[in-house]
Amino acid sequence: MISCNGIHGKGEEAVILFNRMCSLGIKPDHIIGVGILSACVRAGLVSVGFEIYNSLVSNHGVVPTVEICSCMVDMLGRAGRFSEALNFIGSMPHTCSSSI
Repeated sequence: MISCNGIHGKGEEAVILFNRMCSLGIKPDHIIGVGILSACVRAGLVSVGFEIYNSLVSNHGVVPTVEICSCMVDMLGRAGRFSEALNFIGSMPHTCSSSI
């Protein structure tokens, strides 16, 4: 449901579902992480995306996969925040793939 909302441009609804899921004690994994971050990318929710990314890593123990990192770089790039995107790439725990 989170991914479908994101695909259809309903990023705010995706965030509401994600927050509700977390409040019910359902622990997000990297698949949910990619879905919610992709929704943030499509909706231009950069600050919300960063909050969710930090929560996934710090509070839920999600290891930032290449796909999750790619979402973050995509989000920053679409927002025109290229220096932040480069900084993020430099801090990634993975080597850059061609997708990034």
